[in-house]
Amino acid sequence: MSTKPFSCLLCPKTYLTRKSLLAHETKKHPHNHVVPHSLGFELPSNLKQFTLHCPKNLFYYVFHQELGFEYQPAQRKYKCIYKGRDGYQRIGYIFAHPDWGKKKTKVGSEVKVMTEKKDPETKQMVEVEFKFFWEE
Repeated sequence: MSTKPFSCLLCPKTYLTRKSLLAHETKKHPHNHVVPHSLGFELPSNLKQFTLHCPKNLFYYVFHQELGFEYQPAQRKYKCIYKGRDGYQRIGYIFAHPDWGKKKTKVGSEVKVMTEKKDPETKQMVEVEFKFFWEE
C-alpha cells in the first residue's frame, strides 16, 4: 500500500506527487484565491501582521471546528484565536506546515515566532495570541 503525502486542504483528496495536487487544485478549486495552500509564501522577518483576502466559506471551512472560533453577529465578523505553544502547533497542523513560524536567514541563523512574551507591567511571561479574522 503506497502513501499519498500530498493532501488537499480544501477537500479530502490526497496525491502521490505535488504535480498531481497542483493539477487537482487548478481543476477542482479554481476560485481559491487565498494564497494557494500548496505554493506557500514568505513574510518579511519584521512583519507582525498581514492581511490575506479569502472567501468567507473558506475561512469558515478551515476554522469552524476550532476551539477559539466564534462569530460576532453585530460586527459580521468571524474570528479564531490560538494561544501559546499549543496554538502555534495547531496552526502548523491546520496548514500542514509544522515549522510555519521558523525561517533560516542567509547567514545560517534562525528567526522564530515567539509563543510567549514578557508582560511589561507584571514582568511575567504570558502566552502570545495568534489571531485570524474574516469580516465584510
